[in-house]
Amino acid sequence: MTTRQRTVGFLIAAVGTVVVAMAGVFGGVVAYDPLPEVVTAGPARFGADNWWPLVVYGPWMVASLSILRSALYRDPATHAWCVVLFSSALAVALCVAREPKTLHGICAVALPVVVALTVFQLLVRGIARQQGPC
Repeated sequence: MTTRQRTVGFLIAAVGTVVVAMAGVFGGVVAYDPLPEVVTAGPARFGADNWWPLVVYGPWMVASLSILRSALYRDPATHAWCVVLFSSALAVALCVAREPKTLHGICAVALPVVVALTVFQLLVRGIARQQGPC
């Protein structure tokens, strides 16, 4: 691989990282409103309604960092991927439960979380490919 190809690859990875970050933040912003309502709608109120999204996105973030580390060192990340998939599914389920049961309403809250998961997976694949063969 030439120096030019390597440089272009790193630039593409950098742009991809920015897009993944933007998609993740947008997914979190969309899910932020419905998730605190899950706590306030039930009989138990913890007084920390605004922190409730961290219960879903905290493990997602930690597992995502673990996956990125694993991709850099070529280690398996099966457990971390399970946490990311579970957290994403939980976020989608909680957001969809609050929305009107129309295609537009469901897509409006589910799509950002699914897109964030998809672009993250593509970023990890790009990092793994950038590392080259063992």
